[in-house]
Amino acid sequence: MSFTQLSAFPARPFHPIISVGRDKSVLSRRQSTLESLGILVQSMTPEQAAAFVRQPEPRLWIFCGTVETATLIYLAAAIRRYSPRSRLLFIEGPDPAGPESALFHQVVSAGAAHESLVSVVEDFSQAA
Repeated sequence: MSFTQLSAFPARPFHPIISVGRDKSVLSRRQSTLESLGILVQSMTPEQAAAFVRQPEPRLWIFCGTVETATLIYLAAAIRRYSPRSRLLFIEGPDPAGPESALFHQVVSAGAAHESLVSVVEDFSQAA
């Protein structure tokens, strides 16, 4: 499956997609790619994301491996507690995920991120 196959998605998926990371260029590329397909994405730093984690509305959260482990654990645990219908995707950085990977619905390597992201977005949109 490729990104071009997502063109049938609605302009606004039922649940918002939030991309969290420290590398602004990675976040920008991911957001541009998905938005070019009509999928709205809000990119933010972990500090900005902390304002949303206790909200019960379901969202698709995409975390980059650039987020520090302690922050990643805090955010993921809070999301799972307060918004159990949300889905969490972790895209590993250069180091593989450790025990914190159990908090995520899917963990993928950066090399496989595009295909996995397409699949997760598709599954999440259909479940909406």
